[in-house]
Amino acid sequence: MEEYRDLSYYQRFHFENAKNVGFSSDYKPVFDYGLPKSFFDKLLRFYRYPVNMMRDISERITIEDQQINIGISEIRIISRDDVVFAAPDTIIDSIKNHGYYPPQEFIDAVIDGVDPDGDYFQVYLSRYDEEHLWGASDEYVETVKTVDNLIDNNDLLELQKMIAGDKCILSLVTEEGSLLNYAIQNNKEEMADFLLDCGVQIDRFEGVELLSAVENGMFSIVRRLIDSSIPIKTNVPRNNPLFLAVANNQNEVAEYLYLSRRDLVMTYQTEYTRNCNILQWSKMFKNESFLSFLRNQL
Repeated sequence: MEEYRDLSYYQRFHFENAKNVGFSSDYKPVFDYGLPKSFFDKLLRFYRYPVNMMRDISERITIEDQQINIGISEIRIISRDDVVFAAPDTIIDSIKNHGYYPPQEFIDAVIDGVDPDGDYFQVYLSRYDEEHLWGASDEYVETVKTVDNLIDNNDLLELQKMIAGDKCILSLVTEEGSLLNYAIQNNKEEMADFLLDCGVQIDRFEGVELLSAVENGMFSIVRRLIDSSIPIKTNVPRNNPLFLAVANNQNEVAEYLYLSRRDLVMTYQTEYTRNCNILQWSKMFKNESFLSFLRNQL
């Protein structure tokens, strides 16, 4: 399973306006957490309403005298102030048996948040589909459509007016993730620059905007994002912007990243080759231009 840091925003199967909790194994076990039984009792009630079911091998465990299958779905929790949390169904096992201590805001949402059996949560579930941006309200969906259209039409002036009237516009989550990622994915470089000028967040989706800019060859946007210290995941080659640039023959970007971010020059174990470095990767993708560049660096 791809791992995501706590409180980053959901992008596992699609982009969603929900905060990730429990998708990472990078934590220090804390077994004396002192969570009340009521927390686990309430959390288990959300397991009646799984989302994003997967065909996978499940594990049957017993929690609070209840037997449940885990490893095949996710759950959603909604706080009192309408913040949605996304968690794998393994989270209760991680907490109970492996010493994972979730963020306090998630704990509060489970204990004091929306009742999973109540009307509000059931309406949310009924709207949990692509058309409704995975549980969003009609108002939210319409606002996203309006802003998307402004980006599509390069209407900087009107978008500027909307943002001036409501800074929360910058936090909207579209079907392509952040507004910035939407602009990049749709080759609207001027809009991307504008959104960066407005202070759009670049850390919510763990740097996916940088990968999109690399794939689309937006060199100036790549540089701005790097200069702004956008998060970079390097756990696999496809998340490493240097390796991604080489694979997509975006050699201007690749050369810049190679020279300016030597920390990205890594070695991976992939399904195709062992000890895969940037030289082997370039050969694998037959990127002769970058291979020539690498030879000149020796």
